[in-house]
Amino acid sequence: MLKPNFILSLFNVNSEIIALGIGYFRSLYTVFILYGIMIMNITFFQSIGKGSIASRIVLLRQLILFVPSLLLFSKIFGINGVWFAQSIVDFIMIIVGLALQKKEYKRLKVIKIEL
Repeated sequence: MLKPNFILSLFNVNSEIIALGIGYFRSLYTVFILYGIMIMNITFFQSIGKGSIASRIVLLRQLILFVPSLLLFSKIFGINGVWFAQSIVDFIMIIVGLALQKKEYKRLKVIKIEL
């Protein structure tokens, strides 16, 4: 976020592309710092033996939300929509993952585990 021009210049592109890409780079990585939450949600469901929920989270993100949002946002907002779709979908998936995990924690509290 602090040095996007330096990072983009590592790809040996011309300065016009770097200037254009700085804003897109920042917008793409605004949600990236929270991406670990989504990965932890997927790992949580796999670790408790609910791999099907983890699979649904991944499919929901990639196929059901991301591809249609790319198509829709690109028609509405042009090239900007393509770049913003990733951040919007990731933010939605973080919220969905946290909601599913909260629901699962409540269900697990109901089950009494006796040693």
